[in-house]
Amino acid sequence: WLDFVASCFAFKGVERAHFATHFWSDPWRDAGMVLVAETTGEIAETVATLRIFDRRLYLKDGSVLRVGGIGEVCTRDDWQRKGICRTLLLHASDVMKQHGMVASCLHTSSMATVYSRCGYQSIPQLRVLVCIRLRHLSTHLST
Repeated sequence: WLDFVASCFAFKGVERAHFATHFWSDPWRDAGMVLVAETTGEIAETVATLRIFDRRLYLKDGSVLRVGGIGEVCTRDDWQRKGICRTLLLHASDVMKQHGMVASCLHTSSMATVYSRCGYQSIPQLRVLVCIRLRHLSTHLST
């Protein structure tokens, strides 16, 4: 999987080590959340993949929601426009539901049309202000 995803993103200058670090540094990593589409036959070849990132959304009232982030979506050039990405995305939706994820999100700069066909909606980028109570941090910083 790492070699495949690195080859898909090589045009952006992203190397295999980036994806390896991204995976191994994830505290909620799960290799079972890497979805792979392969050819059938004697020798299976990977033609598309995506990864579901298991994440938590901590709400102001103290509740925690489990959400799925979609990333590292790629399809081999000669297999594009055959519905494989759409099939993987719809399957990912089922997998996230099975794992108790109540929402899904992703970021894209080029494939909004594909994602909208799978139920994703574009929203304006939001700026979030994060406030930290320094008096609580001071006890941890004073050594």
